[in-house]
Amino acid sequence: MTKNSFFILLLISIFFTSCIPVKDLTYLQDKNSSSEQTNIAVVESKPYRLQVNDVISINIKAIDPKLVSIFNTTESNTTAGRTESTLYFDGFTVDDHGNIRMPILGEINVIGYTLEEVRVNIEKKLLEEHFKSEANIFVTVKLAGFRYTINGEVGNTGTKTLFQERVNIMEAIANSGDITTVGNRKAVTVIRQTPT
Repeated sequence: MTKNSFFILLLISIFFTSCIPVKDLTYLQDKNSSSEQTNIAVVESKPYRLQVNDVISINIKAIDPKLVSIFNTTESNTTAGRTESTLYFDGFTVDDHGNIRMPILGEINVIGYTLEEVRVNIEKKLLEEHFKSEANIFVTVKLAGFRYTINGEVGNTGTKTLFQERVNIMEAIANSGDITTVGNRKAVTVIRQTPT
């Protein structure tokens, strides 16, 4: 093989290879603004409001744990160490009517309420119906994981659960191993569940 044929073969192979520019791999670019000044808009964060099929974890504590043992679904009063399946079976699922069923307290409407509003409502109901203020009731209400499904050109597709109250698209993609280098970052579809 001569030198000229080697360079021609090398030149042809370069033309047939595909390169992805670095600018297509970088997130959060604003191509219309100058690089000298970047304005960041503050977005007001609204608290999450409970919806149908949400699973919440409710723990009730008191000075004497025996007083509140009937209200807690597991012997462990901490969410740490619980798996997703444990929270699914031991948590309280919001039914189609927007209610959860708790031992002794019965059905409590929670749809459209924030977690803080549910906590205050349960605490108030316990103090009115079952305990005196001297019992020092302490109620914790948490969302038992934020569940989402991700498909396409990402590192790890499937249904994921993040144990936090809110998740943005960047966290969901990062938790799934990021979009691969051949994935199209300009064609992402987000489908959200709303009450309607």
